[in-house]
Amino acid sequence: MNIFLTGIAGFLGRHITKKLIDNGHKVQENDNLIGGDRENVPKGCHFHNVDCKEDLLKLRMQLAQVIKQEKFWIIKLLLT
Repeated sequence: MNIFLTGIAGFLGRHITKKLIDNGHKVQENDNLIGGDRENVPKGCHFHNVDCKEDLLKLRMQLAQVIKQEKFWIIKLLLT
């Protein structure tokens, strides 16, 4: 399954993402790294560093491009 998550560099996002990858899912992710750490981003995923609050237009453009290229089954926002 092809999944896009936001807010993945924190504790919860890291564990959810790792579990998804371990179960064979393809994961693309976004995080602004304000409340998380780049080291929490699991290997095996495609990471986008965009601040949803500051760069909403940039995020929309990136998401539109990614969604156009990929067929996602799930898009989940893990925002705090």
